[in-house]
Amino acid sequence: MTQYLRLGIALEGNGPVSDLVEEARKAEAAGFDVVLVPDHLGNASPMVSLTAIGAAVPTVQLSPMVLNAAFYSPALIARDLAAVDSATDGRLIIAFGAGYVEAEFDAAGIPFPSPAQRV
Repeated sequence: MTQYLRLGIALEGNGPVSDLVEEARKAEAAGFDVVLVPDHLGNASPMVSLTAIGAAVPTVQLSPMVLNAAFYSPALIARDLAAVDSATDGRLIIAFGAGYVEAEFDAAGIPFPSPAQRV
């Protein structure tokens, strides 16, 4: 079985979604296969960003760098991820993490559990 190397680029994500779309277009033109966006407060929503990028850049796969699982209800994140995947013709790659920026939890009004509880 032949395996191929895929090249991804992580976009910063702290500007307008239109800037992310433009950066993704440049990444596609440069030969990148995957475009990733962050999931941090202060950045554009990863779901909105990925959907907009997917509409404008039809050849790349899309992924949040890592979704902070503690920020989301399982049922709602499943719904939103399914919608992004559907809107981007199945190009979504999903990654989850436990979150680590206590200040973001505080800003969101979400308790900051221990690492074991977050995992």
